[in-house]
Amino acid sequence: MTNIMRYLLVLAGLFSGIICFGQIQHLTVGINGLTCSQCSRSVELQLRKLSFIKDVSMNLQQTEGTLSLVQSNTAIPFDEIAQAVKDAGFSVRFLTVTFTPETLSQIKNKELQSGADRFYIVNAADTPYKTNTFQFVGKIYMPPTVFKKYKKLLPPSAPDQSSYWLIPSGK
Repeated sequence: MTNIMRYLLVLAGLFSGIICFGQIQHLTVGINGLTCSQCSRSVELQLRKLSFIKDVSMNLQQTEGTLSLVQSNTAIPFDEIAQAVKDAGFSVRFLTVTFTPETLSQIKNKELQSGADRFYIVNAADTPYKTNTFQFVGKIYMPPTVFKKYKKLLPPSAPDQSSYWLIPSGK
């Protein structure tokens, strides 16, 4: 086998490993209590302090922020988003992740890998999914009354540090 063919095989192997990972387009965080531009700015500044956040766009009318991420294959500490909102003096109403449309085909057995993060989809029919936006499920990602509704659907074992539970979002 020639060196060129070996080189091409190595490249094909590398790219096939990259393609199987889902890609995140953006995150949206709903925030309870935003009533003025100062409130919005306070949350924005806290979110911008996070090293994995590339950009923040706040929408005071919808009381939410859209977050773009720095491209990385390392685990993203999504809980730090909720903590940043809390540190600004507010609470999280929801946190959603929007994957690129081609990512949906990568979901196998209600699981998706994106970089170093693993996502488990609960309370959903099998593929194909009708949305590429999913909501995080957990005490820190939603109000207690909403979490109580989904808690009984979660598996008894907690996901590890870089694993998250999601539900298809109606957004």
